[in-house]
Amino acid sequence: MANPPPVLSIKSEITSCFEGPYREYLYGFCPMSTESFTINPGITKIDYNTARFLIESGKCLLIDVREAEEYSEGYIPPAVNLSVNDMTLENTKKIAPDFAKPIIIYCRTGRRTRDAARKLKGMGYYYILDMGGISNWPYQREIPPHNS
Repeated sequence: MANPPPVLSIKSEITSCFEGPYREYLYGFCPMSTESFTINPGITKIDYNTARFLIESGKCLLIDVREAEEYSEGYIPPAVNLSVNDMTLENTKKIAPDFAKPIIIYCRTGRRTRDAARKLKGMGYYYILDMGGISNWPYQREIPPHNS
C-alpha cells in the first residue's frame, strides 16, 4: 500500500442557479463555479453542505453505518450500507478496497459514526469524513426497493 499524499484536495464544477427576486433578470443564467475542499488524513467532522459537495463530486465513498432495517427506511444516495456492528476489515474491504479514497460516514444521530470512524482509522483508511446523522439531512433521500 503506497503512502497517500498528506493532504487531499477535491475540486468539482458546480452549477449555481440564482434564486430570489432577481432571477427573472438573469434569463436562466446558471454559472459554473469550481469549488474545492481539502481533506487532511485521519478523522474529520464535516457539515451537510460539505458532505453534499463531496458526494456530488463523485470522489468519495458514502457509507451508511446504521443497521439494515434503518437503511431500508431511507438513505442518502449513493450510500452503501455497512453497519458499524458488521464493520470488520474483511467486510469493509469488499465495499472500500481503496484505503486512500475518502469515506463519508453517517448514521441516524451521529453517535455511531464516532465508533465507525475509529474502526476505519484502525483498519488503515486514510481519509474518514464524519457527517454525523441523517436525521437533519436537508437534501434528497431515497428508499431502497423492497425484495419480494
